[in-house]
Amino acid sequence: MVVVGESAASRVGDAVVAVPVVGQTGSTLVLGRAEGTPTPDLTAFERTAKHVAARRLATDGTA
Repeated sequence: MVVVGESAASRVGDAVVAVPVVGQTGSTLVLGRAEGTPTPDLTAFERTAKHVAARRLATDGTA
């Protein structure tokens, strides 16, 4: 079960059912993996997320 702010509900994809909560403050995404497991997709996702957050922070002050 995922409960997210309404702005994130449309971004979770078809594999996850989300319950949009109107007026919910920002959400924090937490990723986990087994220690020592190679995760090239997760590494690429993390790199992209950091880039997007840095760009948003530089542009409008939100990450």
